[in-house]
Amino acid sequence: MVRVPPLPLPDPELRDDAVRLRAPSPDDLPAMVAACQDPLIQRFTFVPVPYGEEDARAFLLGREAAREAGEALALAISPVDGDELLGMVGVQRFAWEHRTCDVGYWVAPAARGRGVAVRALRLLAPWVLRETGVRRIALAADVENRASQRLAERAGFVREGTVRSAIEVKGRRWTEALYSLVTEDLGAGEGPAEAAGVAEPARPGA
Repeated sequence: MVRVPPLPLPDPELRDDAVRLRAPSPDDLPAMVAACQDPLIQRFTFVPVPYGEEDARAFLLGREAAREAGEALALAISPVDGDELLGMVGVQRFAWEHRTCDVGYWVAPAARGRGVAVRALRLLAPWVLRETGVRRIALAADVENRASQRLAERAGFVREGTVRSAIEVKGRRWTEALYSLVTEDLGAGEGPAEAAGVAEPARPGA
């Protein structure tokens, strides 16, 4: 039987010259609720619809237990010099026997167009591959979500193909473009290929 380890929090905090990834807090609740009213987030992620304070509160309350159980790690995306909630990024759906997981994200409408999600992925994904024992991170984007597919490629993920009628969520069948980042994609001491959102079918359930 595979022993499931707790997921560590990045220490030191993951950051670049524009964004930082931090633990979500109850102070984020109003911004989470506001962001998740966005039609694109509702269409292309698995957040509940309608989305209210109770949904955000349940996510925040369950976050630490999921991390301790080795099930998920969710981080808030903020400006490097502040706490404003720009979006969320996280890894989940771990298959520890295969050392794989999924990554997902969403970006608040007002924060789009700045490369926020690309930066967040380029910070989090290499750290996960180096620090948790995971060897493959999958990213699935609805085929209609062209922006998320471009974003995945800019973040260094490699497209593997299309999975037709892959899942049924929110009353429709989703055909997904599948991407991955694996340990071998990282150079010695380097992250994914350099490159600079909208939501991906995602998988942090904020």
